[in-house]
Amino acid sequence: MNFHYKTGDVILAKLSNGAIYFAKILSLSAAKKQCKVEFDDKSVSQVAWSCIFDVKAETDVIVCVVCKEGTSEPPDQIIICDGCNIGYHQHCHKIYIQDSEIEQEKWYCVYCKSKKSNPYISNPFLKPPVLSKRKRTTSETRFPNISTNGQLLLVGMPW
Repeated sequence: MNFHYKTGDVILAKLSNGAIYFAKILSLSAAKKQCKVEFDDKSVSQVAWSCIFDVKAETDVIVCVVCKEGTSEPPDQIIICDGCNIGYHQHCHKIYIQDSEIEQEKWYCVYCKSKKSNPYISNPFLKPPVLSKRKRTTSETRFPNISTNGQLLLVGMPW
């Protein structure tokens, strides 16, 4: 098996109970074909290379993103969101999914409906970008970004 990950990489780790979580590789053991990984709750575990997946990997296995279980039987079926393609059990979704919604042609999760970030699929190891403050150039200082009629002008544009 060709293992192309390295220390510090963020991966998906499948545990023995079948649940899949984001984790960061702390160390590698080529002899044991295992990784020591840290989860976002700071817990540490050994995971076999065969249970390590790319964070962008797609799978045919359908699981609930909340509870990480794959059982889908009435009255608690897994419904796939037509916006983000993520599965939710009827009872696990933030707002209970009614049986009548299952029959609809299109269904959108609460996060896609509200256009908010889904906390269940956000990578906890990604840090938001740091915005640096840029110094104004001399021409930007002399020509403020407000026109005479009060409209905001783009920084550095010559009009």
